[in-house]
Amino acid sequence: MNVSPSETHRYAQHYASRGLAVVPIPEGQKNPALPSWQRLRIAPEDVAEYFNGRPQNIGVLLGEPSGGVVDVDCDVPEAVSCAPYFLPQTVRSGRESSPRSHWWFRSAGTRTEKFKDVDGTTLLELRSTGCQTLLPRSLHPEGDRYLWEEGIREISEVSPEQLSRRCKLLATATLVARRLPPVGGRHDFALALAGFLLRDDRLDAEDTLLVLKVAWTAAGGATREGERDLEGIVRDTALSLSAGRDVVGGRRLEELVPGIPRVLGRWWGWSSRTQPPAGTRDETMPVADKGAKQMQHPGIAFSSAVELMRKEIEPVRWVVPGILPEGVALLAGKPKLGKSWLALGMCVAVAAGGYALGTQPVAQGAALYLALEDNERRLQSRLRKVLGTSEAPAGLDYTTRCPRLDEGGLEAIAGWLETRPDARLVVLDTLAKIRPRASGKNVYQEDYEALEALVLLAAEHTVAVVVVHHLRKQGAADPLDEVNSSIGLTGGVDGALILKRDRTRADASLFVTGRDVEEEKDLALRWSQEVGAWTLIGDAEEYRASQERQEIRDYVREAGVPVGVKDVATALEKNYKTVAALMQKMLKAGTLSSQAYGKYEASNPDPPVEVPTIPTVPTGHTEQQNSPVDSLIGSVGTVRTSRKTAHSGVGTGAEAHQQVVDGQEESGSITAPGTEAVQAVRTKEKLAEHYIHELPGG
Repeated sequence: MNVSPSETHRYAQHYASRGLAVVPIPEGQKNPALPSWQRLRIAPEDVAEYFNGRPQNIGVLLGEPSGGVVDVDCDVPEAVSCAPYFLPQTVRSGRESSPRSHWWFRSAGTRTEKFKDVDGTTLLELRSTGCQTLLPRSLHPEGDRYLWEEGIREISEVSPEQLSRRCKLLATATLVARRLPPVGGRHDFALALAGFLLRDDRLDAEDTLLVLKVAWTAAGGATREGERDLEGIVRDTALSLSAGRDVVGGRRLEELVPGIPRVLGRWWGWSSRTQPPAGTRDETMPVADKGAKQMQHPGIAFSSAVELMRKEIEPVRWVVPGILPEGVALLAGKPKLGKSWLALGMCVAVAAGGYALGTQPVAQGAALYLALEDNERRLQSRLRKVLGTSEAPAGLDYTTRCPRLDEGGLEAIAGWLETRPDARLVVLDTLAKIRPRASGKNVYQEDYEALEALVLLAAEHTVAVVVVHHLRKQGAADPLDEVNSSIGLTGGVDGALILKRDRTRADASLFVTGRDVEEEKDLALRWSQEVGAWTLIGDAEEYRASQERQEIRDYVREAGVPVGVKDVATALEKNYKTVAALMQKMLKAGTLSSQAYGKYEASNPDPPVEVPTIPTVPTGHTEQQNSPVDSLIGSVGTVRTSRKTAHSGVGTGAEAHQQVVDGQEESGSITAPGTEAVQAVRTKEKLAEHYIHELPGG
């Protein structure tokens, strides 16, 4: 059912007059299309300028922009069923097919939290500053209309601490409901779960019993007899723990439903290394015993291929289309050749929602840059060069210090990801600063396991993690063999980007490979010292061939007399067969002419070198698998970079790089609206404050 533009304008006007920060969203979509939408503030008198007669949805910027209004978004049916037992009564909204999935609260200072199942499915989100949600009367992509539930008309106020705890209880019950074994195996499951939750006073008996009862009800099949069984299990387990007697707990729970103890421990901040009190049989994390017990309870689930093919699995999430998908990728190159500039440029592009490598449109999201070989002065200097006169994007966080992954670094990064559900990119610069210290016993195994925890973390949050590393001095036929490690390191990550450049040249090649990269790519890049940026100019092989054609043509023209292939190959120190093949192509293209067999001269008048231009880049962001970079393969242009002021979005001035390709201007570079300084930055109107996240331990 379509909503008229006049009705959309009326609703948006009403929301803005009540202090909500509204944002226009294309009709039938869930995400804003405007660059830097997080910083947009529309006054009531300006609503008509943005909601101006076109079919649109209405979004609200949550948290600080809307006076502390936040949204608890229940993403699965079990969360919708459990929510009334844990959340205070308040205004609710949702789609026609799920009318009570959004619970609205006023809770100034609340931080965003996301709760996921063991398989990565999002259960619910506590959405605050940095997030947005669709408001009624928007239309869902599937055609449902968003509606307010009849009844309560005022948003309830809740403290951040209380709301966070209630959401954790709701998420716990939702997780248990989704993972509850069939009738017949629930008693043992309840025993293990009660022991795990009650241990060390993690939860009290009242909350534990409530979680179990609500989960059993949401899963279906709850009976009065079953409730009495749960009451007895919780009561007896609590008494046994207080008396120091044995109880089953985390280890048994892991055997019954693998992954639940880890997920709950992460949500609640329960340590995975805490040892159980004397006399209790429990651990948060499972122990891999080598005895018969492990053989009886391996904790492995074997599934049918038929079931796999029936599943609806989300496609790969591309951070830089065709180049950088979700997962962990090495960015390797020789020292001081531009790896850090490349990584920083991608962070700025993602945080601003601009262009990576000058031509690749990227979706906007939060980015974290761990500049572990820099200080703040050097990082600020680099950012100024990359940004030019633009402001720093509010979605870019950084730190110059972080402990190693096994000494608290992994937990610090995971903590940042938990608070930034819009995160898309994390850069660790460099590997040597964060990898666990090696013992030297088994180099391959240690290299393989060095980033294993990061691979799991990236998969859980569907983000790309780029780890900067170095190449060996010696070259190799396989680019991966040039990475300064054993093959265990490249084998243990999801992908690799190999940057190679002659130190005296401005151009370079970027070799792209990975598990989700269907076809390996060798791309040509151009470096601009003026703006501190790399620009993608096409396929590396085609680019090299075009450069060689130009060298051949220049030599033939300067010779002034017809010359042979051997003369050219000798003078340019090139392979004879390669030169012969290129000169034949140039002859067919009309770049060279031949009046006598085996002798060539430059055509007159001079035609341009046969180099196809880069196609125009689409302006919208992309999440697609058919990447714009694929259309660049085989398309190379002569590119020079200049500064030019442009406007992106509605009234947002941003500096963009203009790519001048074979005499034609093509827009394409990083648009970076944000703040002027690196630390605690505000816009001139003081509309929003940028939180610079210092990682724990740094």
